[in-house]
Amino acid sequence: MSALPLSLEALAALCALFAVAFVLARWINNYGIVDIVWSYSFALLAVAYAILGAGLPVRRAMIAAMAVGWSVRLGTHLLVRIARKHPEEDGRYQQLRKDWGARFALKMAGFFQLQAFSVVFLGVPFLAACSNPDPAVGPLEWGAAALWAVSISGEALADAQLSRFKRDRANAGQVCVGILSPACILFLLLRVTGIPATEEQSVRSKGEAYLRYQERTSAFVPMPTRKPCA
Repeated sequence: MSALPLSLEALAALCALFAVAFVLARWINNYGIVDIVWSYSFALLAVAYAILGAGLPVRRAMIAAMAVGWSVRLGTHLLVRIARKHPEEDGRYQQLRKDWGARFALKMAGFFQLQAFSVVFLGVPFLAACSNPDPAVGPLEWGAAALWAVSISGEALADAQLSRFKRDRANAGQVCVGILSPACILFLLLRVTGIPATEEQSVRSKGEAYLRYQERTSAFVPMPTRKPCA
């Protein structure tokens, strides 16, 4: 199947999936589950592209394996975290309830659909790789696979640090400063994903402590904090 029809079919399927997720969110009155569905959606998308793509089978298998590894790790981490807090909703969505008022449910329906579009958009590299007819996996691709392994290990370590930090009640209201910078991603992703909303929620809940953390910590390039914690 060619790339454009495949991506359109993927979009239609994900729009349906997020519509079902929206109904479930309304039923349990916890819209934070959109984060779980969003994370797991990348695994579904990559597997579909790998099965239906016309590129080299080995390359398609590599893309599927890397995407599923990242997607399942993140989705499961969020599932456990949200399940433990339920019925308490993530602070970002609590704030949206206040901001959107009576139009909250309608706007959230659109928000859920926007997540489907974002998954397909961010999954374009999966589609490109699974459609690549080059008969051999090149050195650059093997290097990218190695980078993926390092990155997902760092992400898992950062999540483990944060979970350990939150389990200590003495850290309530404080900011977790681990060995890894929290947002080493492209500028575009800093603006179109949930990072801005997450940082706004952190400022609301942590106040001056988080503002000081933002001053000390690079949001783009991983590096040591600019000065010791106060």
